[in-house]
Amino acid sequence: MVRKYLNWDDQAVSESIGFILILAIMISGISLVSLYGYPILLEQQANANIKNMERNMIVLQTDINSLIFKSIPYKETTMQISGGTLSVIPPNPYSTDPRVSTLATPNFTVTYYNSSAPSLSSAIYFYPGELRYEPDSQDAVIEYENGNVHKRYWNIDGSTTLSNPRWFIDDNAGSKTFVVTLVQITTGDNQKISRNGISTIQMKVEPLPLYSVDQNYGGTTQTVTIVYTPATEYDYRTAWKNYFSGLPVTVTSGTTVKLSVDVNRFVIKSYKITILGL
Repeated sequence: MVRKYLNWDDQAVSESIGFILILAIMISGISLVSLYGYPILLEQQANANIKNMERNMIVLQTDINSLIFKSIPYKETTMQISGGTLSVIPPNPYSTDPRVSTLATPNFTVTYYNSSAPSLSSAIYFYPGELRYEPDSQDAVIEYENGNVHKRYWNIDGSTTLSNPRWFIDDNAGSKTFVVTLVQITTGDNQKISRNGISTIQMKVEPLPLYSVDQNYGGTTQTVTIVYTPATEYDYRTAWKNYFSGLPVTVTSGTTVKLSVDVNRFVIKSYKITILGL
């Protein structure tokens, strides 16, 4: 019987090779997770933050509607602002005269026939201001502007509406009424404010009588036009065009979006929402 004896130097070779192989597999696995898995996790978290802020902005829209339509003078909402910053962008300029448009490009220009003074104040230049959420890790922007909640990705040419404003058209012949609600967002000192993390948004409402209109043309019809012009780098023409196209009106677009409608009565109710704190 022949016995084979291992050399003392060779006895741990198999264990060393096994350890090296296991270590190599572990390092490769960690590298693959870091290379492919971690970015996916970050993207999933960023998408979750976007979805969460979409819901939060619609909640804010509902709260603002409560201030406007339910005669509630004050309201506050607590929400989590994750992965980005929520800002209040006051109107620029803070114009108190709806007939002045020389200081900056107005977002909305409303032209109508004024039966009492046709040449005096038949145009309204409206600067709505906005609530804007900008995420840290994505190029999406979510915005509340004049009652409308928009969403836009910078890498996509266009925008979409997440929740419509409270405008109304009675399309009955002979009594066609067009009701528009203008909502201005501002701060107490007309300065931009921003917040992330847990935020308690405090809001109060005031009427804006200079922008209010109630024109009853009786049995005759008059043309009302509303022109939306993107006044900042945040272009929401597509969102407003899609919303206007859902109304029984004539819509044209280009560098601006224009709505035209013939009505027997035209009503504008305008309000100022002051954000007291974030």
